[in-house]
Formats: sequence, structure tokens, C-alpha cells
Amino acid sequence: TTNKSAIESDRLIPGDKRTMEIIKIIGNDVHPSIQLEVDCPSNYDDGKLPILDLRVWISKINGHNRILHEFYSKDISSKAVIHAKSALSWQQKRTVLTQEILRVILNCSEDVPWEVITQHVNKMVLRLQFSGYTQKFRYEVVKAALKAYDDIKSKVSCGNRPLYRPYDWN
Repeated sequence: TTNKSAIESDRLIPGDKRTMEIIKIIGNDVHPSIQLEVDCPSNYDDGKLPILDLRVWISKINGHNRILHEFYSKDISSKAVIHAKSALSWQQKRTVLTQEILRVILNCSEDVPWEVITQHVNKMVLRLQFSGYTQKFRYEVVKAALKAYDDIKSKVSCGNRPLYRPYDWN
């Protein structure tokens, strides 16, 4: 009966959490200097696991499980970007901020709805506004990022480059 009650209590724990706890126990037994910490999607209300600047989850698309990702930043992360009054040239600021918005877009899977990607870009635009940039400048930066994204997608569709380049590519 002890085994039955252990099995029943295990069923109350999400599978990903049970698996990670087993991995933790095994990993901690490798060497005393190694002590693992684990995290899993079931620890989050949306079922999406934050990893660096991504939120990752598994979704069924066309009958197949796919790993999806979208841009992520912690709530406590700074809302500021390079300030408009900083000593950098306007061209340098424009280039850096354009690349930041492009990074936000590229950190979203192609299967993530465009409305979700737009929400992430809008948050970035608010960060630009918070940092003192005019509406015209913000528009130019977003327009340049979207053009860069379209250029990348065009090269991908022609087979000239992969969307997510591996380290050793080219």
C-alpha cells in the first residue's frame, strides 16, 4: 500500500517536474561539487520556460510537437535603452536600436502569431520612448528593423542563408 500511495501522490506532480527532480537527484550524485538546480514549464502559469532572453514551450502544429520560442525579458530588467542624449552619434544609436528590435523579432518562432511579435516590438518601442527618442526616430528604427527582417526572410526563402544561423555557418 505504501507503493500505491507513492504512485498516487506522484500522479499529482506534473510529469516535467517529476522528470527534472529525478535528473537533479542523479546529477547531484555525480560528484559532491555538483549540485543542480532545475526548472520546468509547469512552474509557470503560461507553461513557457524562460531561458535567457527566450520563453520556450512545446506546441502541437499540424499534428507534430514543435518547440516554439518568443522574446522574453524579466519584469525587473531595465526599461531604458541607450539614451537619446548619450554621446553616441545618431547613426550609431539608430543601428544599435534597430538591431535590438530585429533581435526581438528573431527571438520569436515563425509559428508565433504576428500579433504576439508586435506586442514585443511595441514594448521595445516604449523603451525607446522612455529613453527620450522622438516618434519620428522610433518609426525609422522600427521600419529599418522590419526591412532587415524582410531581407533575412528573402534570403532564407532563396536558400542563401538559414533563419537561425549555426555558429559554424559560412
